[in-house]
Amino acid sequence: MRVTLNQIAEAAGVSRGTVDRALNHRGRINPEVAERILRIAKEMGYRRNLAGRALAMAGKDLRIGVLVQAAGTPFIQKVIEGIKEARTQVREFGFEVVIKTIPNIDSEQALAALRELSAEGCSGIALMPSEEPEFVGLVNSLAGQGIPIVTFNSDLENSGRQCFVGQDSMQSGKVAAGLMGQILAPASRVLVISGHPDFASHRNRTKGFTDELSRIRGDLNILPVQYAMDDEAKAEEIAYQVLQDRFGRAGNENVETVENIGIYLSAAGLDGVTKAVRRAEASGSVKVISNDLTDDNIRLIRNGEAEFLIGQDPHTQGYEPVMILFRQLFENRPARMDPLFTEITIKTRYNV
Repeated sequence: MRVTLNQIAEAAGVSRGTVDRALNHRGRINPEVAERILRIAKEMGYRRNLAGRALAMAGKDLRIGVLVQAAGTPFIQKVIEGIKEARTQVREFGFEVVIKTIPNIDSEQALAALRELSAEGCSGIALMPSEEPEFVGLVNSLAGQGIPIVTFNSDLENSGRQCFVGQDSMQSGKVAAGLMGQILAPASRVLVISGHPDFASHRNRTKGFTDELSRIRGDLNILPVQYAMDDEAKAEEIAYQVLQDRFGRAGNENVETVENIGIYLSAAGLDGVTKAVRRAEASGSVKVISNDLTDDNIRLIRNGEAEFLIGQDPHTQGYEPVMILFRQLFENRPARMDPLFTEITIKTRYNV
């Protein structure tokens, strides 16, 4: 037998209208009450009847576009898994999800792909943005045409985008700084290796880290930020050049052997950095903090080659942008304007 709103209302001890607002995410409602209603609805096996809506939308050309940059990285591959799961779910209601992938972060290719999604008649677009004025202008133009835009993984705040799904990258950098500040000896050096200087999530994590570490550990020497462009080999060479002077000269009396160097990666590059540490024979004397729970990174932290990994839930970053657009376009839900920040998780070798 189909579960009704009245049955859920009775079980939750609220009105039918309150249940309707909670299930459809509209109107004002206490978050704790909404959470309780959603839990009760799930326990009772409630399913919204979308068949009539699907019938009404039949025959229409319904398309959600997704633009993914850095698709060649292990982390973004996990984001794509979330996108594909959402694509499977919305397909049964007649929605097509068109995915455009770019192997690296490339503004020109991203701009061309966004134009293609627009030309293909997408009703809504989720994208990993670039920050060039031309890209911002196109986003604003599409939003002005009534096409909702959701950014994910990296944001484009000063644009017509509707909302953002991803990590609060500034806060993530601060978390990494707090951890680094606890494990480094006085007067240690800190090397920050970032990804792309014009990619908001990389830049914000870097700024959050350097600002917070300077605030809490003024004795530390934070070296100039260097950029590996998500390239493991480049990250290895950057780290090796710094470590070589400190640990790479056998018999040098001036080489410090105390735990006196920390390395923070605000983007990809952990495999390269750990190779550099081994090359410089500095294992055990370098404290490394990196982002993302990829398979390779988990292997490295289990081996003791990094102290902390900071996760950011890639599946949600891929899944939710598509579903936000689907709910808005198909179910006529109000446009979500506030960001959906994914959880910042801290992993060590003992809890991965």
